[in-house]
Amino acid sequence: MSRKSYEIYIDTGGTFTDVLAFDHRNRMYKLKILSKGSLRGKIVSRQANKTVQIEENWQLEKDILRGFTFTLLRDREKIYRVVAYDPENSLLTLDQDIKPGKSLSNFPFEITSGEEAPVLATRMITQTPLGADFPPVKMRLGTTKGTNALLESKGAKSVLFTTKGFGDLLKIGTQQRPDIFSLIIPERRVL
Repeated sequence: MSRKSYEIYIDTGGTFTDVLAFDHRNRMYKLKILSKGSLRGKIVSRQANKTVQIEENWQLEKDILRGFTFTLLRDREKIYRVVAYDPENSLLTLDQDIKPGKSLSNFPFEITSGEEAPVLATRMITQTPLGADFPPVKMRLGTTKGTNALLESKGAKSVLFTTKGFGDLLKIGTQQRPDIFSLIIPERRVL
């Protein structure tokens, strides 16, 4: 792989997006974020007028959160903008003060860049702030959303069209069997 490049493998599920990545030095990164493309944390205390100390598990080494939106989970009416983030001290500075005069201890919050979960995950792995170009990335993206919908018989009604001679394709499948030498072959359940 070239200098400062990444290989990123992402599985987006219904609730969480799981990420496994390797950088150009073959260092491994693991990440789990919400599939709706947001990060959550908890306010520990108010530090200054517009700055709060937070508790989070984002594994950020530098401020990439400038420009993200911030909302309190118990009060989603007010939307704030992240002005700065100090990952070393877990300090988040916003564009305006949060509920002046009220205790913010243990208040859960959510921040988002407005991007899909795989893009946000890539931003976090590569430590790329909003507005900056990503380094070279080789990405493999999968999803269990479609698989889960099929297995749970949920989702949109669908139809399969096939050409003459391939009507039994779903029934025949790949002919894989758990016991290849068995004389009794149970029929597969067709979706």
